[in-house]
Amino acid sequence: MRWFMEKKSEIIALARSFTNPEDPRNNGLRKNVVQRVVLEQYGISGDRHCGMTRKSQRDPETQKFNDRQITIMSQEAIDEVNRKLGLDLMPGDLGENITVRGLGDLSDVADGKIVVINHGRVCLKVTKQNDPCRKLSIYHKKLAKVLMGKRGLLLTVMRGKGQVVCVGSPIFIV
Repeated sequence: MRWFMEKKSEIIALARSFTNPEDPRNNGLRKNVVQRVVLEQYGISGDRHCGMTRKSQRDPETQKFNDRQITIMSQEAIDEVNRKLGLDLMPGDLGENITVRGLGDLSDVADGKIVVINHGRVCLKVTKQNDPCRKLSIYHKKLAKVLMGKRGLLLTVMRGKGQVVCVGSPIFIV
């Protein structure tokens, strides 16, 4: 099967929300790096973004379909921002769930593309590019500007509930 080999990469880090809000590493943005995660129907088990709905950013009283269940970011983009701003950001520091290497900065990935993990056992749909937010200023006041267009992808789960995803898993975009 060659359909899943359009672009190839590898998962180099996985992260989910801290389970203890008092954890000193928890700065409101950073996620806890782990070796494996379990996929649920609407995201990663134990992550604060896992769920069918989320609060609307425009109207916090309104619930809407959760189009940001999982976030993927490239190590290439993290390396670039570290170099440009003299930072030492690590996987999970920017709130991403999956850090990949081998796909460039992900800025060219269109909405609707499919991210395939573990040879098709997990399929995630790209809903949109992840716009940098104001919270990034905790690391550097220019970080959001430097990351514009390179903050990664927001995804929803299409297939894979109950699947375990591990660091080193193959990942492709089709």
